[in-house]
Amino acid sequence: MEYLERTSPVMALAWMTPLEQLLGLVCREGVWRVRWVRIDPLAEVPGLLVSVHEEDLAGDVDALDPGLRVRLDPGLPPPSSVVVPDDGAALRWAEEHAGARDDRWVNPAVDGWRVLCAMRGHP
Repeated sequence: MEYLERTSPVMALAWMTPLEQLLGLVCREGVWRVRWVRIDPLAEVPGLLVSVHEEDLAGDVDALDPGLRVRLDPGLPPPSSVVVPDDGAALRWAEEHAGARDDRWVNPAVDGWRVLCAMRGHP
C-alpha cells in the first residue's frame, strides 16, 4: 500500500485536503469491519475534524494483502470525533487516541487511498 511521505500530511492539510489512515480490522458480532481515522480541515470554522470510523469490510478478509490484515481488539471504544485547533493537534490526537502512525497517511494523491476506499466498498 502506498502512503504519503512523512512531511506530506501537514502540507495536504494546509491545502485543505483530507487525510485518512487504515487502523485495522475489527470483528463485531461475526462481521469484519474496517476501522480508520480521518482528518478534515474545516472551511467554515477554524480547526480540523478528527474522526474515527468503522464500516463493514467489502469482500473477504482472507483475500486482503497480509499487511492490511491488522486485527484490532473488539473491545475498542465506538468511533468518535473531535475538533482540534491546528494540524499538529490533529495528527497528535489521531496518534494518541486512535492509534494512527505518522508514516501511514493517505489522501487522493496516493494509491493507498484507492485501497482503503475499496476495503469499504467505495471504488
